[in-house]
Amino acid sequence: MSFDDALDDGEAKPRPLASAPRREERFEDSAEVFGRVVGHLQERGTKIGDLDALIAAVALANGQSVITRNTRHLSRVPG
Repeated sequence: MSFDDALDDGEAKPRPLASAPRREERFEDSAEVFGRVVGHLQERGTKIGDLDALIAAVALANGQSVITRNTRHLSRVPG
């Protein structure tokens, strides 16, 4: 049975969240913060992996915390 067939068989269809922010806005905010994080670390002569910087940027852009065991890299990110 395909996904479309399952939907036609009376199962609930997904509905978009009316109050959810647009993905594009969140992506642009995270991308901007990513650039600032990487730039800041480069100015200090230190760097972390791009994925670590991206995780930090997404969290910062959305006002969230990161719980990680990788404190060696993420502790270099201000905020």
